[in-house]
Amino acid sequence: MSLEPPQNARRSERAPWLLAMLSAGIVAMAVGSSWWVLNTLSHVEERLPMTSLATERDFGVLLQDLQRLDQSLEILRLQPDETRQAAASQALDFAILRARDNHSLYSRLGADYQQLDEALAEALAKVEEILVAETLCLECLQLRQQALGVAITQTKQLYDLTTQASISQLSEQAGRLRALRDSLSLLLLIIIAATAALIGLMLWQRHILQRWGQARARLHHLAHHDPLTGLPNRALFQERLAEACSQGRHDGRLCALLYLDLDHFKDINDSLGHQAGDVLLREVGQRLQLSVRSTDTVARLGGDEFAVILAGLSNPAGTSRVAAAIIEAVSQPVSFQGQAIQVGTSIGITICPQDGENVEQLLVNADMALYQAKSQGRGLYHFFTQAYRVALVERRAMEEELRRAAVREEFVLHYQPQVDLAQGTLNGLEALLRWQHPRRGLVPPAEFLPLAEESGLIVTIGRQVLHQACAQVKAWLEAGLDPPPVAINLATAQFKQGDLAEEIRQGLAQAGLAARYLEVEVTEGTILDRDSGEIQRALERIRSLGVGIALDDFGTGYASLTHLKRFPVDRLKIDRSFVKNLGQDAGDEAIIRTVIQLGHSLGLTVVAEGIETEVQVRYLRLQQCDSGQGYLFGRPLPVEEITRLLRSPRCQSPNWAQDEDASWPQAGLCGKQRG
Repeated sequence: MSLEPPQNARRSERAPWLLAMLSAGIVAMAVGSSWWVLNTLSHVEERLPMTSLATERDFGVLLQDLQRLDQSLEILRLQPDETRQAAASQALDFAILRARDNHSLYSRLGADYQQLDEALAEALAKVEEILVAETLCLECLQLRQQALGVAITQTKQLYDLTTQASISQLSEQAGRLRALRDSLSLLLLIIIAATAALIGLMLWQRHILQRWGQARARLHHLAHHDPLTGLPNRALFQERLAEACSQGRHDGRLCALLYLDLDHFKDINDSLGHQAGDVLLREVGQRLQLSVRSTDTVARLGGDEFAVILAGLSNPAGTSRVAAAIIEAVSQPVSFQGQAIQVGTSIGITICPQDGENVEQLLVNADMALYQAKSQGRGLYHFFTQAYRVALVERRAMEEELRRAAVREEFVLHYQPQVDLAQGTLNGLEALLRWQHPRRGLVPPAEFLPLAEESGLIVTIGRQVLHQACAQVKAWLEAGLDPPPVAINLATAQFKQGDLAEEIRQGLAQAGLAARYLEVEVTEGTILDRDSGEIQRALERIRSLGVGIALDDFGTGYASLTHLKRFPVDRLKIDRSFVKNLGQDAGDEAIIRTVIQLGHSLGLTVVAEGIETEVQVRYLRLQQCDSGQGYLFGRPLPVEEITRLLRSPRCQSPNWAQDEDASWPQAGLCGKQRG
């Protein structure tokens, strides 16, 4: 699918060319007309001297005729009488005919020759009248010859006047014609220059329009495509998804949306740099295109997020094959500077129209399906289900409630005692978080702590735990009590947000509490984090404050002797999963025995968690485990119950935890659980 420029845009591009063509046509007509006028004027100017010459020639003919007539009369006087009359008649007839011919010619020359015409007509009429009426004699011929001489003289005078007037008029007309020709020549030059300028402007305009069209096409492409991979971006993807859904409803077919991102892509950027990440993204885009049909759409939505639109499906079964092919293609190594880069992908799938009929709803549902695929282990694909939507909506509602709870400080601490197994005395308290929900009451940590860690709220909550625990220990001291050290749990995210050691120092200083009353617990997972070097330095700064450090849930991860040697740990806490099978599982007993010996060999105190039976206590004492914690000694209790415990004299006596007559709160604090 491609987006073509609108029809109106193409019409607007053609409009300047139509105008330019019309202008060129008008200019061509003007140039042609001017050229025709100049050509005509040139011919007229060339003929003006010929007109003058014609007039002069015509007068010359007339004079020649009159002079010949005069010569004929002169000859007639010498002829005999009988032949004189006939010869005179013939000569006069010839003269009259020539004069009439010339009269017709002169009449065509214009009104300036009217006087000449009248004079000639009068002279010839008299000659003809005399010849007809009288007998030709020498005296008569002489008289008539004199009259003819007068006509000749008048003709010469008229000729001179007419010739001068004609020449003056022709010269004036020739000057006007030359001026007109010069003006038209200048106009023609201007028109030619304007035409050349117009042609240059048209060529420049064409160049600008081509560049503008190319720039607009590029901007159109950039506005709808990802500059790194060349794939459609989110805007174009949403348009095509809407088109696919609309076409599917019209044809009665399905449209599948595959929403995916790359697993651990951030690790590639952090370890190899953004250049390696860019190479990987381009390669993934190409592999996605090769995994689907040419009619399908592959888009990059941003970061490491991609989407695929499969249109025109008859059933959703084929979507699974495409998703599996994509996962297989993306997981293949990518070569970068001689090094193989390998990532995986997780895919969320939603179907239109059964999972949604608009773009926004389909994207939201596909995102939910992607989240579920990641939560199940990554490298998987998962179809959207309405049941998961309900669960996710509830989860997001709880996340919002958690944010409000952090602002309102609805979190409270309960404290669970830790007992010296050899002496039976209270030697520690672990602060455990509870959520005092305004409607649901006391919410256990298992229901909200995972969500707090995923959402990042654990950092804010952990800061509140630190200040609340320090303030409570200070309150016990001010009340004249002697509380043992209180341990608080630190999440991995707290080491990555600011200076944790400085926060602990400020918390102690704000409460006015000595560092020996505080202990922090970290899990094996924390010290095995990829930022373990940074975590190690943070723990060293915390220990330099005088705060104790315990390694919690030891044995559940992959911590080695090297980690125990590197990290500044004071106590090892054996996970409850090994303690619960003491007396039943020889393997767990061997593990606990080994951990206790290992801890003592490294100079560490060992604490066993989850103690619930006397059998477990006896075995731990036999292995010389230092401390114990569990329901046998007391459940986590609120501040009021712990305060009563600290006020009790039995709490400071040896073996108080095993005192059969001890009367403890109903929750079983510091007393044996009674069967």
